Amino acid sequence: MLQFIRLFFSPILSYFIFMTGSSLLLTVLTLVFHDRNISVYWTAGLTCTYYAGYVISAIHVEKFIVRVGFIRAHTTFAALATLSTLLHVFWFNPFLWLLWRFTYGVGLAGLCLVTQNWFLHSDSSTGHLRGRMLAIYMITMYASQSFGQYLLRFVEIRTLMSFCIVAFCTSLCVIPVSMTKTTAPACEHYAIFGLKKVFEISPSGTFGALCSGVLLGCVYGMYPDVLKSWQHPLNEISTFMTMVIVGGMLLQYPIGKLADYYERRHVLMTLVVACLACTLLALIAHQFDCRNVFFLLTPLWGGLTFTIYPISLNLTCDLVKSNNLLSTTGGLMVAYSVGASVGPFLGAGFMHLLGPQGFYVLFILILIALGCFVFYRTHQRVGLPVQHQKAFTSLPAGAALTISRIFARIKYRKHTGKALGEQKNT
Repeated sequence: MLQFIRLFFSPILSYFIFMTGSSLLLTVLTLVFHDRNISVYWTAGLTCTYYAGYVISAIHVEKFIVRVGFIRAHTTFAALATLSTLLHVFWFNPFLWLLWRFTYGVGLAGLCLVTQNWFLHSDSSTGHLRGRMLAIYMITMYASQSFGQYLLRFVEIRTLMSFCIVAFCTSLCVIPVSMTKTTAPACEHYAIFGLKKVFEISPSGTFGALCSGVLLGCVYGMYPDVLKSWQHPLNEISTFMTMVIVGGMLLQYPIGKLADYYERRHVLMTLVVACLACTLLALIAHQFDCRNVFFLLTPLWGGLTFTIYPISLNLTCDLVKSNNLLSTTGGLMVAYSVGASVGPFLGAGFMHLLGPQGFYVLFILILIALGCFVFYRTHQRVGLPVQHQKAFTSLPAGAALTISRIFARIKYRKHTGKALGEQKNT
């Protein structure tokens, strides 16, 4: 246990700090745009440009990390994220803010890529801890996002305080990693499957990842705007956003256990129907001013929405060989990111036409489309028997690409280590 703490305390602390700031920033930007009566389409662009920067950085950043090393790269990306945060203070221009948001996505992806190497870095002495590492990573991610939303209670969006807090977090996260004595693993390149390839492997899983991206892109990018339009005060917006993320954390394990006992397309169908029912009830509860019911439904609705991607990911990974898991998870992340980039614009369009309730109308239509598609696919191809399914992995969508790269490096290290051992034996 002492070895575990020594190896992973620094990246865990660093990850918690900068993800707290990241979670706070997106909600603050959304509320600032609403407060200044900026079009919801510009608000949607904040999420779109963020995911664009994140994915581009995660795919192409290896050469830079190999050239300068992990610690220096971590410092560089933290400085980039800090700079893009503070630039919001000098000019309020929606176009420039989209550019800063893109830059922040690049910086945050680099931070994730460097820091998360320790979470899944394994050797002969720590390989047996991988399951616990992933569990701690999940808890850290959701806890930091929840804490970031909770900080909304203590900031005033009309002042510079919120941006200063985010900049403080992205600057402070450098200290734990810079002071650690742990050596980060080497950075190796691998190919990611494109959308066409992963769709051929599992149409249901790929479409589920795409729809999950649309839904979660709307949750992160548009939901605070919906609550603000419904005249919820800032402390209630903070509470609702926190409850959504906490619900996503709490339902990961029970839904995962369910997916290990039943055919995963049937679980996905059940999940979609339950999420659809919860969305309808939440909309009705708010329309009739049943705030207690709406509050109770919020974590359940968030939990069901957040578990669509892990089910889709495991559904797809059941159908590929172990040597293709890394490329498959990367391809699914691309599908998710496309949905997360398009989703806020769809949400903005529905809100422009129907008002705040248009957000829920879009949710309902996406869930119906996903449910119908999965139902159709269950009659086109026989599902994998339960006994042949791999163990469920609850992997959050935003980190799938980065973690798959980490697995690639670990696998490469093991492979080269075995090769060197064979050479020595001969």
